[in-house]
Formats: sequence, structure tokens, C-alpha cells
Amino acid sequence: MTQTTIGVVVEKSRDNLVFVTEIQTGRGFVVTDKNAQAYQSGDILTLNLTTTMFVDAADDYPFI
Repeated sequence: MTQTTIGVVVEKSRDNLVFVTEIQTGRGFVVTDKNAQAYQSGDILTLNLTTTMFVDAADDYPFI
């Protein structure tokens, strides 16, 4: 079974970029999001790897 979502922590955001760190591996990367200004450092989010969009529902994600 391929993992399609991961938990991430927001490091910083600016313009339309969100700099995040994956919770499980510590790997850092950048996500493009038109609502980037809505996220603050330390926010814990779930990222859908298929659509590269943040998802709101945390019910099925035990790592959050």
C-alpha cells in the first residue's frame, strides 16, 4: 500500500510558498499554495502527496 498523505510542520510561509518539514522523516521541502499566508510557523498539517495540497481532515491520520 502506497502512502498518499504525510504529516508536516510549517517552518515558514511567504508569498505562495510554504516551507515544511515532514514529521516522520524530518525531510524539508517547499509546497506551492495560494493560501500560504494563512499558515504560521509550527502549524501541523496533512499533505496529500497525490495532489500536493493540504487536507483538513485528520481523522484517518494517526501520526497527527
